[in-house]
Order: sequence, then C-alpha cells, then structure tokens
Amino acid sequence: MLTAVTGINWGDEGKGRVIDLLAEHADIVARYQGGNNAGHTVVTEQGKFILNLLPSGILHPEVTCVLGAGMVIDLDHLAGEMDAIEARGITVGPENLKLSDKATISMPWHKVQDGLEEDRLAKKGSAFGSTRRGIAYAYSDKYRKKTLRLGDLLHLDEKRVQDRLHMILESKNLELAGCYHQEPMSYDALLEWCREQAGQFAPYICDVGAFLQQAHDSGKRIVLEAQLGAMRDIDYGIFPFTSSSNTLAAYAPLGAGIPNCKLDHVVGVLKAYSTCVGAGPFAAENAMGEVWNEQLRKAGGEYGAATGRPRRVGPFDCVASRYGLAMQGADKIALTKLDVLSSLKEIPVITGYKLDGVEVPAFDPLSDLDRVEPVVTMLPGWEQDISGCTSWDELPEAAKNYVQFLEKQLDHEIQFVSTGAEREKFVRHFIEPNSFSRNEQLALLDLADRMEANPAPYAHLCDGRILATLFYEPSTRTRLSFESAMLRLGGKTLGFAGAQLSSASKGETVEDTARVVSNYADVIAMRHPKEGAPLRASRYSRIPVINAGDGGHQ
Repeated sequence: MLTAVTGINWGDEGKGRVIDLLAEHADIVARYQGGNNAGHTVVTEQGKFILNLLPSGILHPEVTCVLGAGMVIDLDHLAGEMDAIEARGITVGPENLKLSDKATISMPWHKVQDGLEEDRLAKKGSAFGSTRRGIAYAYSDKYRKKTLRLGDLLHLDEKRVQDRLHMILESKNLELAGCYHQEPMSYDALLEWCREQAGQFAPYICDVGAFLQQAHDSGKRIVLEAQLGAMRDIDYGIFPFTSSSNTLAAYAPLGAGIPNCKLDHVVGVLKAYSTCVGAGPFAAENAMGEVWNEQLRKAGGEYGAATGRPRRVGPFDCVASRYGLAMQGADKIALTKLDVLSSLKEIPVITGYKLDGVEVPAFDPLSDLDRVEPVVTMLPGWEQDISGCTSWDELPEAAKNYVQFLEKQLDHEIQFVSTGAEREKFVRHFIEPNSFSRNEQLALLDLADRMEANPAPYAHLCDGRILATLFYEPSTRTRLSFESAMLRLGGKTLGFAGAQLSSASKGETVEDTARVVSNYADVIAMRHPKEGAPLRASRYSRIPVINAGDGGHQ
C-alpha cells in the first residue's frame, strides 16, 4: 500500500505527527522532495523532536526511512540531525536509513549564495522570505546540471567526477566573485569536503528506487512524506513565494524513486486554523486583526520548526483549503490542533473572498491575492479543554459542529482530528454506526461470500467508504480471520485479503486488531462469539464498529 501524506495549505499543518501515527503500522517512510528548509515536529514519550531532513518514521525502530531522489540534501545538517536524535536514544544506521544515490547534494556554497541574494533583495524591499538554507540554489544548480548527486560521492577517484567538480567550481566561483565579490573557493578544499562526506555517508547511499520497488511489489506498507503544503508548490502554489520543489502528492512516487507506482491513498493535513511562514499573500492574517492573531499564535506555539520565526496566523481559510484539497487529490483528511481553539468564545472561519466588493468565486494563485478581503463566519466556541477526549463522542457538541461545518464547506469528510500534541491525542471521525438501518446492518453479515459474486446490491451500504469485516472463527478461538478486508463500496474497487492473524502466536487481541484495521478502513463489521467483544473493540478503534453478531446478539 502506497500512501502520501501532504499539506493542504502553506505548510506547518502538522504532517509530522500524522506521519508518526501512520508509521506505527508502516514498513517504510520516505521523504520525496525539499530539503532542510522546513521541519516536522513530533511529540513522543521521549519528548519533542524537530526533524528537518529525517523522515518522521525514524522514531519507530521497526520502520526503514528513505530520503528520495527528489530531495536536495545538506549533508552537514543531516549529520547534525542524526547526532542529535542518537544522543536521545534513537538508533540511526544504514539498516533503517537509506539515501538515494540520485538525490542532489546541497553544496556549501548554496547557503552562502542564498543568504547573499536575500540580503540584496531585502535592501530593495523585495525579499522572498527565504530560510537561507540554500534550497532554491541547490535546485537551480540541479536543473543547470552544475551540482553533484549523492551517488557521485562513491566515485570521487574517477576522472569523470573530478572533471565535473572542476567545471562546477569554476562556474560557481565566477558567480560568487563576479556578482557578490566573494573570495574564490579552492578545488582541493572542495574535494576534501566531498571525501569527508563520502566517508560518513557511503554506507547509507544506495539505489533507493530498487529498494522501494521491491518493497512495493511484496505488499509492504509505504508512507511518502511531503514537506510544506500545496500553496508552496513551485508550479501550482503562490508563485514566486513558493518552495523550489513539487509539494503535491502527484509527485510523491516520482520523487521517492518509484515513478511507475500509483498512490493508493492521499492523506491531506489541515490545521484547525491558518498559519504561514515566509513572505507572500496570506489573506487569513487580515481577517481578525493582530491582537487576535497574537493570542492565537501564543496559544498554538506557532513558531517555525526549521527557522524559529513567528508564523503568520489567522482563521481557517475554506477558500484556500478547497484549492489545496483539489491540488493534492486527498481522499482522507487529518485536522490538527483543534485543541488550540478551546479558549475562544467565538471562532471565526473564512468562507469567502471579496475583491473590490465583488465575491471571488475560487482561489486563484495568479490573482491579486494581496488585495482580497476575507469573508468571515463566526461559530460558537466550546470553551473547555478537549485534550482528554479519546473518541468523537467525547468531544463537546460545539467542537463537533465546528468540524462538521468545515466538512460542509470543503465538501469532504475529515477522518482524523487531533486534540493535543502527544501521539495518542487523535480521535477518528466517521459516519456513526447508528446511521445504518437495522436491515442494512443485517445485510453486512457474511459479505465475503455474497459480495464476491454480486457486489452491486450492496453498493449503497457504505457509499464509497472502506468496510473491513472481522469475523472471529468459533472453531479456532485463538484466531482472528479477515474474511474480507477493506472493501471499497460504491462500485469502485473490491478486494479480499485472506491473511489470518493468530492471537496466540502474535499476542494480538480483538482490541489490537480493531486498532490496526481502523488505520486502513472506514467502518468495521465484527462478529465474535464472546458477548460484548465488538463493543469492547469499538473503544479502541478509531472508526465505528458494527456488531455483526456476538455471544448475546446473533
């Protein structure tokens, strides 16, 4: 299964913690674009981790992490990041971290050039708000074919690589000396730097594409991790105030190293309000005024994970989010930081734009976004702590109404809702089991046999949702059987998995299985000979569990 996790807005949506959640049941987590110009923040029992280059899956010992071909990698920064998390007890080695031989190296001069150019532009009031980490210049040199790839570090003694180093250095010295009056760099120093990087990273560099292809073909669960959000995509974002890479899910297999593979799912991540780091149009910050913005910024701790810069903030922007969802093609949505809004008596939501008094029909990155006036709808707040809520039902009614209002505005279900920074502070929101009629619930029994022959009559039951039927085999009380797993109804796809999980050998319980399956399905129908087992499983599942028969209800 190939799942991309992407940002819907300007970045900083909370992708890291969503990826961390999915990594619990993933085999591989791969970054596919960008560099160390943004960060993902994950809070575990070991504390708070800010990761700029390493995938969020690195915090899970059973997960293999990959830096893909579409990335630009600052090796000095990567070394420091690895040292920092190893000092906190996280193991990093060639067994659980693989670097694509096709990834571009962010060379030492890229940061220098980035800073010099940003300073020059700042004097004219036209700076881009760069992180000054050399990302744009690394990508620029990639497309000019004037930089190295990681695989070149394995061949530094070959004449072809040394000739390219001479060509690259000559060109870069002309730029830096001629445009910025910098001292020229020496070839010997450059070659020595490359040898030092090769000495440290050679064991990690490999053909990541072949590794991912084999994993994909063997049915491994792969999560592709995006950096930033749709608004920062180089082609479809708010150009020129974008990143220098493609942040969209469509690029994920390509940037990871498996361009021939298709995504199974796209999880789009939204924050319960709007945030933005860097320059460029951001209508949300004009909706409520700076006093309100500063209160929200402090409540959410909104400072950049990579730069520490205060983030620009504002209410949730439905107009921009609809555009971002369309660009990412997300089939699932995670909404983060709902708890940050808990102190507000009223919560503003941007439901439209006006330009010169005329309603703007849709978000257009080529329009005059600096001049649009946000149209705000006020919703009642819940004014109570929700960090202890572990299920949808436990949320205050006003909090549920807020999420459902966003769903209507976006015309999309929101499947995950976070109620705190910690790993476990997520609730799953789907259609409730009682939304099914009694007859429909009964029709779910024995689906495996009936649907394989004729799925059409059952298409209305879940209307495109993914159904997992878990039937405990009465004759083998130590075994849970997936009679049919993850059926996508609505006439789209139909799949069966015959895998069997042994409770005795794997130590798994009904609750464990429901918890795992709820990461991949929308609704569970469970049959179990022990009375109350489906109800017990529902307390651990992130999605509704329908009782398809237990010891007290046959």
